[in-house]
Amino acid sequence: MARILNSQWKRFDELLRDGMAVAHAAQKCGIGKDTAYKHVARKKAAGLESDVAVENIYVAEDEDLPDPIPKHLLTGDPLTALSDITLFAQRYFGFVLMPWHVHATQRIQELYESESDKYVVINCPPGVGKSSFFTEVLPAFMTARDRTIKGFIGSIGQENAKMYTSNLADHFERTIPVSRRQRDIDRGYATFAASTLSRDYGRFKPDAGEDMWRQDRFNVLQTNGAPRSVKEPTWAALGYKSKFIGHRADFIIWDDLYDASTFATVESRDKLKNWYLNTAETRLDEGGLFILQGQRLSPDDIYNFALSLPDIDEDDEEPDDFFITLADRADLDTISRDFIDAATDRPRYKYEHIKFKAHYEDRCESDHSMDAKPYPYGCLLYPARVTWKRINQARSADERNFNIVYQQEDIDPEEALVNPIWITGGTDKSGIEFPGCYDDTFSVGQPPTGLTEPLISVCTVDPSASNYWAVQWWLYHPETEHRYLIDMFRGKLDASEFLDYNPVTRTYSGIMEEWQTRAKAANHPITYWIFEHNAAQRWFFRFAAHQIWVQKSGSNVITHQTTANKNDPDFGVRTAIPNAYKRSLVRLPAKVPSDLIMSKQLVYELTRYPDAATDDTVMANWFLEWNLRNIYTPKLHFQRTRRPRFQLVAARR
Repeated sequence: MARILNSQWKRFDELLRDGMAVAHAAQKCGIGKDTAYKHVARKKAAGLESDVAVENIYVAEDEDLPDPIPKHLLTGDPLTALSDITLFAQRYFGFVLMPWHVHATQRIQELYESESDKYVVINCPPGVGKSSFFTEVLPAFMTARDRTIKGFIGSIGQENAKMYTSNLADHFERTIPVSRRQRDIDRGYATFAASTLSRDYGRFKPDAGEDMWRQDRFNVLQTNGAPRSVKEPTWAALGYKSKFIGHRADFIIWDDLYDASTFATVESRDKLKNWYLNTAETRLDEGGLFILQGQRLSPDDIYNFALSLPDIDEDDEEPDDFFITLADRADLDTISRDFIDAATDRPRYKYEHIKFKAHYEDRCESDHSMDAKPYPYGCLLYPARVTWKRINQARSADERNFNIVYQQEDIDPEEALVNPIWITGGTDKSGIEFPGCYDDTFSVGQPPTGLTEPLISVCTVDPSASNYWAVQWWLYHPETEHRYLIDMFRGKLDASEFLDYNPVTRTYSGIMEEWQTRAKAANHPITYWIFEHNAAQRWFFRFAAHQIWVQKSGSNVITHQTTANKNDPDFGVRTAIPNAYKRSLVRLPAKVPSDLIMSKQLVYELTRYPDAATDDTVMANWFLEWNLRNIYTPKLHFQRTRRPRFQLVAARR
């Protein structure tokens, strides 16, 4: 296709000024009719009238572009665009931004310009153009402002990330303004781009062989021809399974890193979280900005994990200053933001959270048209793209999923199996005050003292052949009905690690033996072991040594039918467990800050059941609640009453 010369456009504009119709003028100048109409619309959108301005729109491909232009030599719109993301996106990308784009950009700039490392999670509903903005417009904006930037653009797959950096490179080397679909222009979320980055700011792409310029990584030309002082590329693409080769960046964007189908199992999610901590985060340079952005997909996604991470200062000399410092970093995968906040009253988190909802109830005035004012001036985030009809369809299809994906909200505490307020203490929405379940009178592994007899020591076990085990040691006090959680194990186990017998030494080993030894030392030997029925039949009762251990220890083994009993109206999971926590009958150790770490997984699962990735600790807790009525029956004391004298006399007659 032959290129259109500037002289043709100049003649075309002269004919238009003389009153000739667009189609006729185009034919006279050898320009396609559609191209001519786009040219006219482009000029109108950009507010251009002079012939010189016309030449700035259409630059011949072989025309020499200027070298990188220093900022102090810029004037007009190119200079203004460096501080106005709305103008920048419209002028070079043909995007019409919403207020939420501007708010996010302003905060990102503030964080990037701070001296310390900064981490931020940005959650948006689907369909608002977040990937195009965060992987094209924003990186280009930051690069135009500072060509020395070192950036990574990451995604779940290397090919996705490569596509993002390739698109970004195309914008830097483009000589003709990008063209947007007429359909998008008509709907108001796109427009005609007025210029190109290379035309307004000078060349970005080096000459062939001068420097690296590939689809997955590239270097931009520096101002005044200065060489880059660092080995890292200006922008590079990274995937979840990419091999990192030691490069670091001061501006990192991970886009839609979580995929529900890819991370459907507990093992895959754990692998992602460990990789995230030990690889993804460690690529950030000192004083840089790390952005994790995407839409929420589940209560247990990577965004919730990142938001759970505590902010540990170098000045935190005493571990008790923030109890999570006592935990290993890799063991932080299930800490809830609400739990940390309520348990410590020290809401210091590593990640700042910027989230945008599809619909804001508090701003709703029933104006839901496609041309309604966007948030924060109206109630819809992006009226023309995430329409009211689409919102209603998503809500009616699955309201729980709608709240997570479109509203960026976790489970409503009022709908959870256990309201966090019942555990932490406080006042709920109805004004009812709850004392909570944290107990500062005892610690992990150290039963409370001063309790009257009887006390019943019980251990519940929810085993798994492939996933996590949950083992809980409870002390039940019938007089007060309190259930004291003395210890809990949650992790992967082989059956032999739970209980094993060595015929040579004739000794037992494993958690079952160790916990029973500890319980006896505390004068509270475990008298009941409650197992999930199928697992008990499959491995525990198969071995004579296990049955001998039970007899020698003086314990009783109870098997629990999970499937048949889970939905029981009186003692099922959704009945028995909430009642115990709501009445503060469950007592969780909290004498020292580190005690809270032990029960964090139980609290997390209780407050997110059934949407959490696992429910092992919930099931183990329920085993206790279901079987308490079988374990302990209150003794009834009958007092003999004396018959009145007149009844005795009558009886003798």
